Amino acid sequence: MNATEALKSIVFRSAWLTAAMRRLRVLVHHARGKPHEADFNFLRDPAFASGLLLDLGANIGQSALSVAAVQPGLQIHSIEANPACEPGLKTAAWLLGQRFRYRVVGVGAQAGRLDFHVPVRASRMLLEEGTFDAATLVSPNSIARIGLQGRDYELQVISVPLVTVDSLGLSPRVVKMDLQGLELAALAGMTQTIQNAHPVFMIEIGEHHEQIVAFLAARGYTRWHWDGARLQPGVRPDTLNAIFIAAGDPALPSA
Repeated sequence: MNATEALKSIVFRSAWLTAAMRRLRVLVHHARGKPHEADFNFLRDPAFASGLLLDLGANIGQSALSVAAVQPGLQIHSIEANPACEPGLKTAAWLLGQRFRYRVVGVGAQAGRLDFHVPVRASRMLLEEGTFDAATLVSPNSIARIGLQGRDYELQVISVPLVTVDSLGLSPRVVKMDLQGLELAALAGMTQTIQNAHPVFMIEIGEHHEQIVAFLAARGYTRWHWDGARLQPGVRPDTLNAIFIAAGDPALPSA
């Protein structure tokens, strides 16, 4: 273990210090005044000047702060399954005020409960790697990022409640998804929302991406990526998030 990891192993043994560090991370994101991922810049388009962004897989609130930085007209409703992220979300709520709401719950194809798997290294939860689909933790990409369970980290399992997006009764203009393997289940639980609202989707590319493409294509969506200046068709090998836009949406780039 290097010196940095050794220090983190001490700091993150204290629940109070852990919460304080997560709040500090949120404050730093806010102070930067720009998105933590460049792909959020597609929301600067006037087509997103109003409405609701549904943030599925909110983590500690960095996506909500990124949205707030690029599009002040959007309201934000964040959903996060891991209760360990709530200190950051509370800080985001304090910073963003009335335009922001959050819930600590998972989203899926149906209501119920499901085990959420979080890698823990030196007493520190790797929050960005938490997932409902434990199989993703043995994928080559995951192993390259965080190593092997039992050697490089231990696994903590948390039982969390699930709701469907349809049950929330929302009409989002945009849905951002980073659900670490549960995206297809979340989509299956929001078919009525898609039919009624036709939201634009921003979905992190992962193990089930081609199935997601097929699901949304069947509902009239085309796939785009942000090239740093504008939306372009399809995705590139280095694309982090795919943008899906329904036919007739004013956000569709002109020919």
